[in-house]
Amino acid sequence: MKTKFLSLRILVATEICCAAILCSFFALKSHTTVDVLKTEPTIATKYVKQADLLTEFGPDTKARCDYKFILESMMDYDIIENVEENNKFLVRLKISTIHARLSLPIEIFYPPAPDERTKAHEMGHATICKRVYSSASDAIKEAAKPLFERIYTGQGSSKAEACEEALQIALNELGSEYNINTADVTKDIFEIYDFLETDEHSNSSDSVEESFRRFEHGKTRRISQNNTLVLK
Repeated sequence: MKTKFLSLRILVATEICCAAILCSFFALKSHTTVDVLKTEPTIATKYVKQADLLTEFGPDTKARCDYKFILESMMDYDIIENVEENNKFLVRLKISTIHARLSLPIEIFYPPAPDERTKAHEMGHATICKRVYSSASDAIKEAAKPLFERIYTGQGSSKAEACEEALQIALNELGSEYNINTADVTKDIFEIYDFLETDEHSNSSDSVEESFRRFEHGKTRRISQNNTLVLK
């Protein structure tokens, strides 16, 4: 059995960054298919000049909530075919165990003296992030299921390089599926929440609850150009 550790960070803009990092924080469990280590979400509050908010995040920005659904994973695998020909290597492998570490850092950016409604609105965004993250263990397990059914192929000038290529494919698939069930869900619910909050009489806590309710009743959604909520 071979082991490879790789890292994914799922960003608010759904950008996926991959990097190889150390794996000392994992205690491997040989009989576990998906081993999840989930840390508590964190919230950092920052106060910046209004001009800096506009420069950094665009016009009409009163405040902002950023989040990152971070996935770091280590994969155990079995090589089922290893071919060497003309100094080139081809491997086919199957993933046997996935060890995943999940985290959610949240950053809220306020102007120097935000009003109470602005603070409540941004905390509503943070609440949405945390609620989606509460199901992150299930999300990564669902994302991992298809990987165990597939055979991954890699080529390279060495056996290690070929395995690296095959594992990168598996890593990207895992991250993409996790992203769909966390960051993409959060983005959709944010859109509903911001639409509800355009009502000046809205309550942020009620808007959070209603956002989740509407999300469950219409998975595909967008905000039209005339500011009308469209559920499909």
